[in-house]
Amino acid sequence: MPELFERLRALSLAFPGAYEDWPWGHEDPVFKAANKKIFAMTGHDAEGVLRVTVKLSPDEAEAALMLPFVSVAAYVGRYGWVTARVEQGVEFDIATEWVARSHELVTAKPGRRR
Repeated sequence: MPELFERLRALSLAFPGAYEDWPWGHEDPVFKAANKKIFAMTGHDAEGVLRVTVKLSPDEAEAALMLPFVSVAAYVGRYGWVTARVEQGVEFDIATEWVARSHELVTAKPGRRR
């Protein structure tokens, strides 16, 4: 799983001004956009499987929750955040698309959310 995390880290840090942060002192970082808003949170479950939490639009979150590896994010789920349990390539590919979408949503100018 470290390889998947490193690939996710590289993707997340490729956005202009993006950076890692540890706002709650956890071992796993969150990724913030240049505007200091979180667009992806990472973690590992008890079995060491990578978890990625991202913000999606209400319709996107509803569709994502139909997938067996996705759940409502703890604490922020009511705001459209979902958590994906990433064990293999297909799940990783979907999660990376969502990371990009989450970045887009948190950096959108007010009134320009798509």
